[in-house]
Amino acid sequence: MAGAKKWTKARANKDKANNPAFFTKQAEFDKLKKDAPKLSVVTVSELIRKYRISGSLARKVMTQLSEEGLIRPVLTHKRQKIYVGSEVVLVEEPVEEEAAEEVVAETE
Repeated sequence: MAGAKKWTKARANKDKANNPAFFTKQAEFDKLKKDAPKLSVVTVSELIRKYRISGSLARKVMTQLSEEGLIRPVLTHKRQKIYVGSEVVLVEEPVEEEAAEEVVAETE
């Protein structure tokens, strides 16, 4: 009736990132501090991708840069923190008056 069970093949192992958990040279940290105010978005994943550092180091660097005023928080949540560089100007889209009036009318 039923054929023999077909065993699954072993999964291919992904290459695990082996990023350093600390800066080995002061020049690497200085470069990051120099570039940080110009970055449009600063997140843990962006720092990992761009500077090849570990996630824990990226979180500590973001905290330190924020305390020094080199980056500004946009969104802070316990799982995700999003910052922008201090030199980046945030542009808010103007809300149309008609749309704002509709929202007010719906709430009444």
